[in-house]
Amino acid sequence: MKGQVTRETVMKRVLITILFIILLAAPAFLKKNSQPASGSPLPEREKAALLETYGFYFEDVTDDAGIDFIHQSPVLDPQLKPILPQIASMGAAAAVSDFDKDGWYDIYVTNSREDSRNALYHNQKDGTFIDIAGTLNIADVNKAGTGVSMGAVWGDYDNDGYEDLFIYKWGMSELYRNIEGKDFQLISGDTGLPAWANANTAVWFDYNADGLLDLFIGCYYREDIDLWNLKSTVIMPESF
Repeated sequence: MKGQVTRETVMKRVLITILFIILLAAPAFLKKNSQPASGSPLPEREKAALLETYGFYFEDVTDDAGIDFIHQSPVLDPQLKPILPQIASMGAAAAVSDFDKDGWYDIYVTNSREDSRNALYHNQKDGTFIDIAGTLNIADVNKAGTGVSMGAVWGDYDNDGYEDLFIYKWGMSELYRNIEGKDFQLISGDTGLPAWANANTAVWFDYNADGLLDLFIGCYYREDIDLWNLKSTVIMPESF
């Protein structure tokens, strides 16, 4: 009968759909499984092929370098739970600087869960790093009620030759003055920074060429929104 869909037709459509999904997934699956496991050295044959083709190659040395940081995503107001993976998919960031001017680059990485700790990996000049954020007062910056880190940018705002650290947050962003590479001092008081902002990016630059760095902060949600204590779930921006 016209318009009637038989059981056989339905089964054919299901099988065709399954085969189509398998075909779509196959290239990605094969590519993923053709790569060496994380931290595993590349086979010599692959190294030679990469050198011949590109002149260089990258090798994962994270474990050997002593970097064991795992980012923790934020846990927000329970009303956001149905879309939390989307909302909380930001905040894993790293900022590189030779903060102590020893000629070797160091790495600051941010965490995004309340009471989680950020890390400053100090370059040991031998291919390894150690986390010294705790001893320099820039680890415990995600305290409950103050918001959580979304990222960080280095910039010498006071022109003393040492790069200072600005941590932008969903919450109370924090500016730390670099004390000659030996310590960091939280700059509080009348800095002009917003008391609370849902910042997702920041850039240091001298916009008026007066010799002093200025700071641009980009926000994702309105400043009046506390993502842990929502007054309303109407919070999404009009456009992504």
